[in-house]
Order: sequence, then structure tokens, then C-alpha cells
Amino acid sequence: MPLHVATVPRHASGAVTSRRARAATATGMRPEIQGLRALAVSLVVLYHVWPDRLTGGYVGVDVFFVISGYLITAHIAREVARTGRVRLGTFWARRVRRLLPASLTVLLATAVTVLLAVPQAYWNQFMREIGAGTLYVQNWALASASVDYLTAENVASPVQHFWSLSVEEQFYLAWPLLITAVLAIPLGRRLGAAWRMRLLLGAIVVSSLIWGILQTANAPSVAYFSTFVRAWEFAAGGLLAVAGATAWRHEVARRLVSWLGLAAIVWSAFVYTSATPFPGAAALVPVVGTLAILAAGDARGPGGTHVLYDRRSIQWLGDVSYSVYLWHWPFVVLVPLILGRTLVWPERVAMLVVVLGLAWSTKKLIEDPFRSPGAGVRARLPRTFGTAALGMLVVLAVAWTGMWTVERQTTMLEDSARIAAGDCRGAAAVAPDGSCAPVANLPLFPPPAVAADDYPVELYGRECRTGITEVRVKPCEFGDPEGAVDVVLVGDSHAAQWFPAVETLARDHGWRLTVYFKATCPYAATAQDWTGDSQRESCARWNIDTEATLATEPPDLVFTSALATHEFGDGVLAPEVAIEGYAESWRRLTDAGAHVIALVDDPHMPQDQLDCVARAASVDPDAAECGVPRHQALGRADVLTPAAAHVDGAEAVDLNGFLCDDSWCPAVVGRTLAYRDAQSHLTSTYVSTLTPYLAREVPERFLAEG
Repeated sequence: MPLHVATVPRHASGAVTSRRARAATATGMRPEIQGLRALAVSLVVLYHVWPDRLTGGYVGVDVFFVISGYLITAHIAREVARTGRVRLGTFWARRVRRLLPASLTVLLATAVTVLLAVPQAYWNQFMREIGAGTLYVQNWALASASVDYLTAENVASPVQHFWSLSVEEQFYLAWPLLITAVLAIPLGRRLGAAWRMRLLLGAIVVSSLIWGILQTANAPSVAYFSTFVRAWEFAAGGLLAVAGATAWRHEVARRLVSWLGLAAIVWSAFVYTSATPFPGAAALVPVVGTLAILAAGDARGPGGTHVLYDRRSIQWLGDVSYSVYLWHWPFVVLVPLILGRTLVWPERVAMLVVVLGLAWSTKKLIEDPFRSPGAGVRARLPRTFGTAALGMLVVLAVAWTGMWTVERQTTMLEDSARIAAGDCRGAAAVAPDGSCAPVANLPLFPPPAVAADDYPVELYGRECRTGITEVRVKPCEFGDPEGAVDVVLVGDSHAAQWFPAVETLARDHGWRLTVYFKATCPYAATAQDWTGDSQRESCARWNIDTEATLATEPPDLVFTSALATHEFGDGVLAPEVAIEGYAESWRRLTDAGAHVIALVDDPHMPQDQLDCVARAASVDPDAAECGVPRHQALGRADVLTPAAAHVDGAEAVDLNGFLCDDSWCPAVVGRTLAYRDAQSHLTSTYVSTLTPYLAREVPERFLAEG
């Protein structure tokens, strides 16, 4: 049975074909596909540059996925029809020549720019993602980061957009292997190649779409980047390719279908937002719209869509769309970061002009020479793959250089406790009693480049943390196992950040310390009623199980805290509900004989002020201009103090006087960087300097036990 492959639908008899359309068809280019590429890249770029204006422009990526599935499957199907097999080496070499020269050029340029112009505070994350982009696993790196609490709030890297290219490369790797496998099944002539491919593609469409809908509902951040969730979009395009284009009897119908497809894509780009569950079922609209345009083909004639895509500018943009996609995002991220401010409208337009110029140059000087018939790299497969491997190694080497530079500074963190104790820095430098005299020429510590790594590694490294969607209670013990005072530290990451101070007190006073820590989950009775998604429901279960665990062996002393902006009720910030929930949980502890110390949440320090420190520190270790007005930094409602007032045996301890004066909350206190991320977690170094002041708030009877 012959293998039918989609071709350009024929024009109606007597239809007038433009010179540009005839030239495109003669060279194998389909004008409507070039138009789709231009539309897709325009949607993505405009969404990234003006996200508030085109809220669903991210659907342009889905358009690209369908086009890729359609074209690649059509190419493979023609080869199978001609030779009966897929030449894997040749196929992959063609993809390497088409994609890697331009992508490696952009990755290398981005890595060098980061080293030369970006504060070191970003090097570790950016270089790690450049490495992931080079190896085409960026989508899985981002999916992993989205469920890792330590990295979930990372700023966007300049190569984050390589997630979609990674998905495509994984498709290019797996798809010919799957086709080869189904063609090798010994079914004789009972099922020809065409039907085998159709059945395979149909199964992928159904299973991947169902899986995508389920995972989008339960783990949307992972679903967005998952190759398995996106596979159906490629398969849908491939299914159209091997099923053959619709035999249109009426040109009017074809033109109507083409317009409806275009309308579906544009509608989703303007209507969808970041709140739309995506990709899930919502992805059907842009995918079906793209399929409609591909099936309709070059819809010419009166009122046809060709009036849009036949324009020279549209065809040109479609031709350079790959390079535009590669270059635009590094500019979107790096230019504002280097300038230290948000770009105004004319600057954004100028940036796009530069991107278009770079894209054209990349197309002419890099893309075309590497895939042209006369290119030496095409001579042998080993040379193609060897050249690609060499290029990847160069980019990885530059990325490793940046990470190694940061790693050298990370070793300084091992001395943080000694530095904090031996110098008049941090909280001691601003203590009201003036008991220590600041030392001149102290370096800023921790260095901004490694501040993000200055967290309680004992809790994270020992897997003492219950993850964002995990349920299992993971008690971890420290201090003296036989200690007479049983102490508990319980709560979310804003409670866990106090571990360095509490653990030091445990060692100094012979406490038995147990930590119960769940990311993004406050220890509060009202959290036990949370529903709506896997994160909230896991927090509810963890609260119930942790409470039951503490009830079996009531502690003597409990330290707790929580992010001030946790939302209780139906996603609405309700301070009175939060106060009631905290008080109820603490009352159950105090009724069992415990004393509860609730540490009031620390000030909010936004990312731009941490960026300010990274820029200013080399000139001024105090980074005096970096900070936030007190009323802004402490503007969040304090629910822990009123909750403690409702519970006999509970007290609220507010140490924010060591982080703010009467009007200003600096990012650097006593030559110590106080914050490690935009979630306003305190660095472990700074928390260590607060240890003696926390000790003053602990009832004497617990200290005497040591």
C-alpha cells in the first residue's frame, strides 16, 4: 500500500498565482507555512516584550510544534515510501546542520555577555541553564526547578526560551526511532507503512493529550515544559501529513477554513492569560487552528488568506523566524538587567530592530552556509557530528568557567560562622547596647554571587524538608539526643531559616532539637482545611500528621514562624482566619505543656534591591543605597503577634529591629548581606549573628537546663 503524504493543495483551475508564490513553490517553500512561522514568532516576541498587551502570545510556541511535526513527518514518510526505511544518521545530521550552528552561536554570545556584563549573583543560575540549553535538556531543567523550592523563584535566565528548542530536539531524536520500530514489527503485508504510522500518531495524540490535561490540572509548572505533554502537538501535525491533505472540492471552503484557523490562533493569543490552564485542553484551539491552515494550504483567490502571508515582509520574517526566536529572549532579559532598569517603549522598539538585524545576519552568515549543499560539514556524517560536539564543548567550557568562578567563592561560606562570631558585623553592629565597635575594611559577606547558597544546608542536604507537593512528615534531630529539654522548630521555610540560631542554642544548652519543615506550608490549624490544588492539599495533610506526631511526645519549647503573606480561606488573604489558625495550633501545644516562641516574619526585600547590592558591593561594601523604606518592607500584616496574644504560654518575638531602623530597611547590615533571595529569606550568616539576641528571648528555665 503506497504511503500518502500531504502535499500543497492544488490551486483551482484558472486561479492566478503570484510570482512570489510560484517561486516559493518551485523551491519547496510553502507560503502559508512561512506565514505561520512569521505569525508564531511575532506572537511569542510581542508577548515577551509587552506581556500585558498580548497575554496569550505564548501559543506561538504551539504553532511551531505543529509545523515541526507536520514537516518532519512528511519528510520521513517520503523517505519511507521511497526506500522503505529511515536513514537515522542522515536524518539527525540534517537536523544538526539546520539547528545547532545558530543556537550554539547565540548560547556562546549569551554566555560571554553574562561573564562580561552581568553581576556574579546571576552567574551560577544563568550558566547552569546555558549548559542545559546546550545539551537540549532545558525543558527538564526548568520543570525540575519549578518543583524545587530553592529554585522555584529564580529570575528568568537569558536562555529560558531554549526549553521549546529542547522539546523539539527530543522529538527529532525519538520520532524516527519510533517510526523505525513500528515499521520493524513483523506484520507482513497486512498493515502497510502508512497505516502503521497513522496508528502510532493517533495513539500519541490521544494518550499525550489526556496526560497533558491531567498533568496541567495537578502539576501545571511541570506540564508546561514536559515533552510527554507536548508530544500530541507534534503528532497532530504528523497525522495530518501522513493522512494526506483534504481533497477540497471548493476553493471557497478552503479559504474559509484557512481564515477560521487564523482566527483561532489570534483569538487564543489575545484571550489566554497566565491564569489559563495551559497546555491542557486549552492548547486545542491554537493547535487545531494551525492544522486548519496547513490543511487548507495556499488558500488563494478572492478573499484568501494569501493577502496576508504573501507579503514580502511576512515571507522574510518567516524565513528568519528561527534566528529571531533565538536572539530575542537574551535581549529581553539581559538589557534591562545590565542597565538596571525597565526599558521604556522606544527602547523596546529599538531592541527589536537590533534583534531583526542580528537574525538576518545569522540566517545569511551561519544558518545558510551550514546547510547549503556545498558546505564541507556535509561531506561526512562523522564530521557533522564531530563539529557539533566541538561547538557544544566550547559553550559548555565558557559556562563552566562562570560556575567555577562562583564555586571558588562558595567555599567562603564554610567560614561564615567564624566570621560572624569573630567580627563586629551583622546584628551586633546595630545592637542598641553598642557593645561592639564596627571594624573598618571588613568585606561584604556572604558575597552576592553565592548568597543564594547561604541557606540551612543541614535541613536541605539531609532531606529533612518535605517538598512543595509532598505529604510525608520528615522529623530531623539535632543537638543532644539525651537532652533534658525537648525543643521543636516547625513551619515553612521562613521558620526553617532560623535553624542556624536555634541549632546553636541547642548545642550550647544541651537541647534535643527536632525540625519539622515543609516548603510553602505554615503550621496552622486553618491550613488543615486547604483544598484546590495538590500543593495546598499536601500542606493540609502535613499539618494534620505533624500535629499528631507532636501530640505523641509533647515538646517543652517550640520555635515557629511563617511567611506573612500566606493566604487562608478561598485564596483570599484573611488575617483574622490566619490569626485563628495559628492560635489554635499553638494552644494545642501549650495545653500539653509547651512554651511557644513565634518569630515575627522578617522584612520584604525585593529582587531589584538584591541586584543593587550585586552592583554596588565592589565600590561600597555597605551598599548603603540598597534597601526599602520601613513602611514598605514591613507593610505586610503581622498575624503572629496577635495570634500569640490569644494563647497563654505563647509569645511573639520580633527581631526586626536588627534589620530596620525607624525609616529604612537596608539589604546589608553590618557588612553582612541579610537576604539571599527575592522571597526575603535571611542568609544563614545573618541569622547566626542574631543568635545571642534570640537567646535573650528564651525563658531562663530552658537555658538553665543546659
